[in-house]
Amino acid sequence: MSGPATQALTGNVDPGQTMDISVILKAPATPGNYKGYWKLRNAAGVLFATVYLDINVGGGGPFAVTGVSLSVSGSCGSFQIQADITTNSAGTVTYNWKRSDGAIDTAVHPDLVFVAAGTKSVTTSWSTTAPGAKWMDIYIDKPNHQQFGRANFSCP
Repeated sequence: MSGPATQALTGNVDPGQTMDISVILKAPATPGNYKGYWKLRNAAGVLFATVYLDINVGGGGPFAVTGVSLSVSGSCGSFQIQADITTNSAGTVTYNWKRSDGAIDTAVHPDLVFVAAGTKSVTTSWSTTAPGAKWMDIYIDKPNHQQFGRANFSCP
């Protein structure tokens, strides 16, 4: 599912505590049932748990965004970010954007209404001249409630 081979936790977890772990994954392109397994190990390399994700792609499952491709154009002062959003069937998608400077998009975007499985594009812009690496994420609020992909760019 195109996830990272490893991912470090953001801190220690004591017995009885919980921690949220976020991993960006991509649903397979072919309909079917899939499982992804991960093993958790402590700082000493000792395995202590196995977790898995069980998904159903297409095949009459519930409406979902199955993929997002992000692209960036422009340059310092005016970047344009495009997200091509793909769904598995008819339904409505709502979304917002998140930026590396901590800004969260509060604009109300028109719903993306899909009459069948397919892809639609949305765009946003960021006018920045601040030097350094930047990124823009798109968060699919409805139906998935998850962040999809990251557009990376920089100003010299």
